[in-house]
Order: sequence, then structure tokens, then C-alpha cells
Amino acid sequence: MARLSPKSLFDSQSIELLYHQFADALATGPGELEIDLAEVKFARPHGVLALVNIARHWYEQGKGQTVLVNLFPTLHAYLERIDLFTAGDPYLVIRQNLPAEHRLSRTTVSANLLEMLPIRGASAYVEADCLQAIERAKYILDVWFPAHQTERYRLCLMLSEIAENIKHSQDRGFAIIQRYDGRGKSSKTSEVVIAVSDLGIGIEQSLISKGLHPPLVEGIARSGATYLNFAQTNGNVCGGKYGL
Repeated sequence: MARLSPKSLFDSQSIELLYHQFADALATGPGELEIDLAEVKFARPHGVLALVNIARHWYEQGKGQTVLVNLFPTLHAYLERIDLFTAGDPYLVIRQNLPAEHRLSRTTVSANLLEMLPIRGASAYVEADCLQAIERAKYILDVWFPAHQTERYRLCLMLSEIAENIKHSQDRGFAIIQRYDGRGKSSKTSEVVIAVSDLGIGIEQSLISKGLHPPLVEGIARSGATYLNFAQTNGNVCGGKYGL
């Protein structure tokens, strides 16, 4: 059995290390992949998406299921609340029972949370799924940032572009939105985190497949970041509604 032990699902560096652990685990034979969350007390949206991405890739490589173990009750309750275990079925499983007193209440339309929303890659569905994500994002942003119309518009446009690109990635994905209280007990600010992921070919490979490349700059090699910037600034050239 392969085993991963993330130190955190909060910051990008820790999540990147988790992906490196997973890359090493892929060299092992088939069997369950165990992710030990004993040191994780809190998960940000991109950390949650890392769990489902890892589990799905492991499963689709013919390895088997991924099992989450040693969850703190509060983390377990949050992951259940955002529908991780429903979204991750059948490749992501958990065998711990969550006591009823730890379960979080649900509301049909939350101003704090968009649960894991599937973005189906097929053209027949992606537009409807993107629209649902954007409408929920708009609702959350309108509630918490009513005075920032321009910024709200730009964030929704960005979400639209990223979610729409799942179609071009030749895959399917998920979107999560989470609102947090501002830092500090006396703070009246809010933070909204939007995360979208898929396991497709990526922006770089999508552009390369079309024969599109950022211009070479002396002393700077082309990278994923330069392809992303090229897509954002050359939407019409790249041949898509949102840059790809």
C-alpha cells in the first residue's frame, strides 16, 4: 500500500509537496493509496481539489481507490459539507464515521460556500455548469463586497475563463468557492477563495497542439506561466472565447 502524509492542505507550497509525494507513489504497484491527514486540521479549496485530483488519477491509472485516514472531526465535517466524498465517488473513500454532533448544517444557497461543483467537459454541459458556478460566485461576492462592482465583475470573468477552459483541456473538473472571515478578531473584512481544477492536457499543451507559442525572450525559457500569460493577453489569436 502506498501512503501519503501531507503536513498541510492550506498553502500552495505544502500542496505542491503533496503532489511530489504522489508522483513518487505512482512508481509503486497497484493497491490502495492511503492519505494520512493526522497533521491536517484545516483545508483550503485548492487543498481539497488536490485530494480529489490525486484520488482520481490513482484510480484512472488502474491502481485502486484512495482512502483518507486519521481525520480530525472538524476537518471531516468540512469535507463532508463541501461534498468531497460524493464528488470523489468511487475513487475517493473514507471509512471513519463522523459523529452526528460534528455534522455541519446545510443550506440550499449559501452566501459563504459553493460546494464541489462538477464542471463537465462535454460541450453540451460545460456552459450550463460554468453558468451555475458564476451565478453562485456572483451571489457570494455581491453579499460580501457590495461596493466593489468592478472587482466583482473581473473575478466572475476570471472564473468563467478558467471553468470554460476545462472544455479545451479535454477533461472534466470541479469548482469550489469559500468565503472566510478576515484575519484578526476585530477585522470586518472577508476573503473569498475560488478554486478550479481538472486533469486535462493543460493550457501549455492546448496551445502547443494548435501551433501557438509565446514569443521567445532572450535568456528566458518558455514555461507554463509564459503560456498562461500568452493565452490571457492574446485571446483572439488563441482562438477561444476566453483565450484558449
